[in-house]
Amino acid sequence: MLLGAATTSPPSHYDAAVLVIAHPDDEAMFFYPTLHRLAERTVRRLEIICLSNGGYDGLGPTRAHEMREAALRLGCGCVVVDHPQLQDGGDWDARAVAAILRPLLKRRTAGAPSSAVVTFDERGASGHLNHAACFRGVALLREEARGERGPCVTTWLALETAPLARRF
Repeated sequence: MLLGAATTSPPSHYDAAVLVIAHPDDEAMFFYPTLHRLAERTVRRLEIICLSNGGYDGLGPTRAHEMREAALRLGCGCVVVDHPQLQDGGDWDARAVAAILRPLLKRRTAGAPSSAVVTFDERGASGHLNHAACFRGVALLREEARGERGPCVTTWLALETAPLARRF
């Protein structure tokens, strides 16, 4: 679904697309079909920004390594953030998400006449607080993009959370 738009049909081509996720494995669990389509047909440069290393269970470095390996297999660039304010399992502040994400998005969309950001919707696909925080942080950046501070992004997309009965 397009954020703030009446249509759900994104353009057929992007110069750059950036997936914003909360944890390693979110790309596979929730976004693989989207990544596959973008990588195969519609984008010149595809990047993943993972906002935590998924270290809730103490396996952060292992999960970060697996995330980078998965991105390589998909033909994507990847950055895994390990920031004290964005640890797996905590309730992330949207302003912190936006502040950390802003320079990362700017670098990945610079010089791209058409670019897209893809993330979770406000319900976070599975109800996970970190997934919903991705949406809230990206939404703040979307508002900034109308001014000069925000990243240069032409399309903002969110994965629509399916009703519980459709998920299982």
